[in-house]
Amino acid sequence: VEMTLGWHEGCAVRRSGSVLCWTHTGATAVVGVTDAIDVAVSQGASCALRRAGDVWCWGAGGGALLGRGPEGGSFPARVVPGVSGAVAIAAGWSDVCVVLGTGEVVCWGGGTAPSGTYAPSAIPALSTADRIWAGNGRAADIFFIGTTDGRLLAFSLRTPWVTGGYSMLSDVTSFFPSRVATMSVGIGLAGSETGCGLLGDGTSWCWGDNAHGEVGDAGECCDPLTF
Repeated sequence: VEMTLGWHEGCAVRRSGSVLCWTHTGATAVVGVTDAIDVAVSQGASCALRRAGDVWCWGAGGGALLGRGPEGGSFPARVVPGVSGAVAIAAGWSDVCVVLGTGEVVCWGGGTAPSGTYAPSAIPALSTADRIWAGNGRAADIFFIGTTDGRLLAFSLRTPWVTGGYSMLSDVTSFFPSRVATMSVGIGLAGSETGCGLLGDGTSWCWGDNAHGEVGDAGECCDPLTF
């Protein structure tokens, strides 16, 4: 039903609602996760969104990706405390974010700086989100948000990076969503440090790091490009 690939593993949601994950050593079913509708894979940890709106995470606990602060060792699937009513999920290199049915976005992990904690925290100034994608660059997790009014927003929880407009954000504003462009987004895709959106009129926009020509032209960071 859904499949996500991370740096070292991949996971898929089966039609039954169970989750299967695999690495170079083989595949295994995730014990304890049922009725899943989506899955997100981060660096060393993975999370599943269940139909009921709760989120279960498993894997390495050192980076606070399991929603319980930094923990030594690895852990089986457990529910993330304080997260309910989620409708979409995405994971970057060191952070996990979910969209709630209220339109809010809640994140947790190593870069959850707005609250000064590692616990699930709401991102300020977001109330109309309905979709989310993540770019898991090692330097900065960039999350792209689709909104109910057809906008595409971007924010970073770690090192300031691009939002599709120009160059860098400041340390302060990197914690608040920034408008990439006014576009009716149908499909969004985020790479390591590059994002793309498919518009309702069939055109595509790409933006972000262009060190290897990822946005489809011969330019460099960071203006949106249509093609």
